[in-house]
Amino acid sequence: MRANSRSIRVVALFLLTLAATATLANAQTVSVWLTTDNQRTKLQQQASVTFSIGSGGSNPVFVDETQAYQQIEGFGASFTDSAAYLLNQVATPSARIATMNDLFTRNGGGIGVSFVRNPMGASDLARFHYSYDDLPPGQTDPALTFFSIAHDQADIIPLIQQARQLNPQLRVMATPWSPPGWMKTSGSLIGGALLPSMFTPFANYFVK
Repeated sequence: MRANSRSIRVVALFLLTLAATATLANAQTVSVWLTTDNQRTKLQQQASVTFSIGSGGSNPVFVDETQAYQQIEGFGASFTDSAAYLLNQVATPSARIATMNDLFTRNGGGIGVSFVRNPMGASDLARFHYSYDDLPPGQTDPALTFFSIAHDQADIIPLIQQARQLNPQLRVMATPWSPPGWMKTSGSLIGGALLPSMFTPFANYFVK
């Protein structure tokens, strides 16, 4: 009977917590600021949004803890060109150390990032367009003679190495946002598709 009373108290406390949380969320008003990708709108304040208690809708979510699907490799982000530049060159050394610890360890409030999907060359969050084998228009390099990761050696690679020291279990996946322009039908990093004649050079691009 004593165990049942304790269970009832725990359930009651849980329900009270849920009710308090719902009441708190219901009272919150959030300020909204908008920036669009075409830069026609830059940090313009929009109408505020006020939370309210919803009805739950007609699409309930069922969670079955006994049913297993695929294994998750990890949770994380990416050292893009812009992020690495800001963290490695703009942030103060103390801020960089604190940020890396918060990201890649479980110390204090660290979130323990365990997976990094890193661009091979520029992504949509880079300061400028680049690949690991850029050439003037009209030139090609199937043998990858001019292949170079020099750009990433300045900021990105040192941060990845530091992240792996902080979290030895960190997994890194390298992914190009685009092949070098000379491998594509557009002759540019923007638009186009990989030329069939460049399948082998692009495969070697990964191996390099």
